[in-house]
Amino acid sequence: MRRPRPFWRFLLATVVVSLINVLVFVPLRPGPALDARSLAFSAVALALTLTTFSVMSRRLDRATRPLAYIGLPASVPRGRLAAIGLLYGALMVTFALLSVAAIGGVTFQVQFTMSILATVVVQLAALAFAAMHEEVAFRGYPFHRLIESIGTVPAVLCYAAMFVLPHLGNPGVGPGAMINTAAAGAFFATSYLLTRSLWLGWGIHAGWNAALSVMYGLNVSGVDAPGIVNGSMSGPGWLTGGAYGVEAGISGTVALAIGFAGLFPLVRRLLPPTAVAPRVETYVSEEAPMADNSAIGSRS
Repeated sequence: MRRPRPFWRFLLATVVVSLINVLVFVPLRPGPALDARSLAFSAVALALTLTTFSVMSRRLDRATRPLAYIGLPASVPRGRLAAIGLLYGALMVTFALLSVAAIGGVTFQVQFTMSILATVVVQLAALAFAAMHEEVAFRGYPFHRLIESIGTVPAVLCYAAMFVLPHLGNPGVGPGAMINTAAAGAFFATSYLLTRSLWLGWGIHAGWNAALSVMYGLNVSGVDAPGIVNGSMSGPGWLTGGAYGVEAGISGTVALAIGFAGLFPLVRRLLPPTAVAPRVETYVSEEAPMADNSAIGSRS
């Protein structure tokens, strides 16, 4: 049986992701808050997306190791990549706040109770699952298929634009937020292309969000997450991003630019060779060889 062309597989995977999100959203009705409903939505949607993509990888692509084929190989140092990503994402946020402090101001208040601690634990779990869900949905199976269809750069640009869509309903969204969110989508795609896995990008994604909400107590994509630290910024909206947060301001743009500049030496010079996964065609049965993906994550 002849497999559908990569573009049709991309479209099918995109439709499936959309249907899963709707089917999970309707009964859970998660709001913008980082609470138990948000955690449940991300966890269930992630599980269903991984299961569906694994089935598609086996049936349509004849992948022998579907999770690795999707972008979650076990052959790389997963914990190390994720930990480095967490630190890298937190450093990027710190650079954003330093740029705000240089022109405006940043203040913090600390409060601690056991109930707040429990809230923070739920917030961290929700952020971790949400970041992985977005990475799998936007940089996993459908991203591979679109690269096969139209090439690496057009696919990155396409998914950078698509990454904006789920953020359009967030409080305070505007042109600055959309531009920076698209740039973040391209940034996370680049981290995948350089390592051929989602582990580093997931760490950076989760580290960025956790640093904003938990470490510094600021809005994440317009969502307020009260916790142990409550932060506030002062300065012009073009710098701080207003109600949406630094992800809508020039401060966020500066952080992303610094992140892009440091990502290439991080992967090429600081990570061991084992941190780069094999090419995706390695995971496909010889009975159904894939089209060449030589543009993905080559390391010179």
